[in-house]
Amino acid sequence: MFASANVFNGKHYSFILLISVLCLLFVIYGATSSFVPSASVDIIRPPSCSLPSDTMAAIEERVWIRKINIHSEYKLIRDVITSKAKWADISERDAYDTFEPEWNCEDEVRLGASVVSVGDGPKFVCGPTVLASTENCVVYSIGSNYDFSFEYAVHRIAPQCEIHTFDGTLDLSKRALPEGLEEKHIDFHNWNIISDCQEQSGVGISSMCVAETLKKLNHDTQTITWLKVDCEGCEFTVIPKFFASSVKIEQVMVEMHGVDAGLVAGAFRSLHDAGMMIFHKERNHWGCEGYLCVEYSLVSSSYARRVLHKYLSAS
Repeated sequence: MFASANVFNGKHYSFILLISVLCLLFVIYGATSSFVPSASVDIIRPPSCSLPSDTMAAIEERVWIRKINIHSEYKLIRDVITSKAKWADISERDAYDTFEPEWNCEDEVRLGASVVSVGDGPKFVCGPTVLASTENCVVYSIGSNYDFSFEYAVHRIAPQCEIHTFDGTLDLSKRALPEGLEEKHIDFHNWNIISDCQEQSGVGISSMCVAETLKKLNHDTQTITWLKVDCEGCEFTVIPKFFASSVKIEQVMVEMHGVDAGLVAGAFRSLHDAGMMIFHKERNHWGCEGYLCVEYSLVSSSYARRVLHKYLSAS
C-alpha cells in the first residue's frame, strides 16, 4: 500500500511540475498579442497561471540583459563597418544597405486605417499597448497631404494622447480638413517644420523651425512619445534638431528619401548617438522603386524596456 502511495505521489508531483513549466512557457512566449480578432475567430488561450512577482522580475531582467548584450555586439560590429565606409563610393541602390534592424520588438504592429493595414501610409510601431497606458503622451506627425489615417489609428489605441499634425503645403482655402479632428485630439498646424529658424520654406508656404514649434506648443520641456516624419526630404535636417533640443523622444517612424549614402549615414549617426535603435525597415516600392525611399522605425531603450515589461507581465 505504501509503495502504491509513493508511486501516486511521484506522478502527482511530476504533473504539477509539468503544469508549472507550461505556465512559464506561455508567460514568456505567448502571453499577449496586440491583434484583437473578431468574435467569430476561435482563440487558443493559455491556462490561467501566475508566477511570484520576484520570479517574474528575475525573468524580465535576464531577458533584458540578453537583449542588451546582443544589441551591444551588433552595434560594435556596425560601428566598425560604418567608420571604415567610403560613402562617396557607395552606389545609389546600396545607400541604405548598411542600416538594418538591430532590435527585436516584442509588440510590433503596422498601424494604419484598419487592423490589417496595407499600402503606402501605415507605419510600423513598437508597443502600442505602452502608448495606450501612457497618461501624458504627445505624438507628432510631420507631413500629411490630407491623409490622417495614422493619426486616427493613434487615437483609436490611445484616445488620451495629444496628437499634432504639421503640413504647410496644404491650401485650406481650396480644400478643407476632414471633420472631427478636434474630437480625436488631433491638432492640425498649417506650417512646415524646418531646421533653421532663419530659413524660409518657400513663397506662400508657412514654416516654423523646431525650436519655435516646441516653444509655441509648450512642449519644449516635455516628452514626445512618438515622432512620425514623412516630409519628402526634411528628415535629414529636422530630426537632428529635435534630438538637439531639450525634449525627449521615445520612438521615431521616418521615411527617408534620396540615395546620397553620406547623407543617410549622417542621419543614422544622429539617431544612434541619441540612443535610438532600428526595429523595422521597409523598402518603399510605391513610386520609389524599392530603393529611392525607405521606411524606418526606431525606439529608445527606455521605451523598449517598458514594452518588454508589459509583454511579459500580460495575462
